[in-house]
Amino acid sequence: MIKVLIADDHKIFVDGLISLLTREHNISVVAKAHNGIEMLDCLENYDVDIVLSDINMPVMDGLKAAKIILKKFPNVKVIMLSMHNRNAIIKEVVKIGVHGYVLKSGDNAELVNTINKVFTGERYYSFEVKKILDNIADNKKHFDDILISKKEQRIIKHICDGFTSKEIADILNLSIYTVETHRKNLLIKTKSKNVVALVNYAYKNNIVDYSVNS
Repeated sequence: MIKVLIADDHKIFVDGLISLLTREHNISVVAKAHNGIEMLDCLENYDVDIVLSDINMPVMDGLKAAKIILKKFPNVKVIMLSMHNRNAIIKEVVKIGVHGYVLKSGDNAELVNTINKVFTGERYYSFEVKKILDNIADNKKHFDDILISKKEQRIIKHICDGFTSKEIADILNLSIYTVETHRKNLLIKTKSKNVVALVNYAYKNNIVDYSVNS
């Protein structure tokens, strides 16, 4: 029997999941939580195989809770079930090492399949998530191919943060001339007509990411 803990702050959604999973002969929902703190408390008091967690929750979000779970409860597997399909969030989820990521827009069969696969030791990401990961990898390869240096990457990040050339020069302990030269070279390398286009290029190619909470 696969023992599941559900964590989501939407009661109707949780009730729907419980109704779905209790129809499976090999799955038992042993506990539910409405935020990350409650989820951690449940793991102290219940025998759980898999945590099925949302990302956006009050008090403590699912990502912060997942990081703690993966360290403190190494035998518990974590599946994120979320509506988010943004690059920054998906990259963070994969980076921390969760065992699965399924979008809430997916179907019931996929969720049940994910639980079963993860329980047997596999990692599973929904088709939409894998497509995004493939795009991230392709963009990174393109970025690597144009040979932008580490210093230029730092300059791009500061440009995206809205700093002037003088401010960037002060932060990186460079001359304004050096920063301006790098800025011009970056425009040429990335085939950007202006700074706005350069910023768009940086976000599109994952040189910098929008905040997970934005």
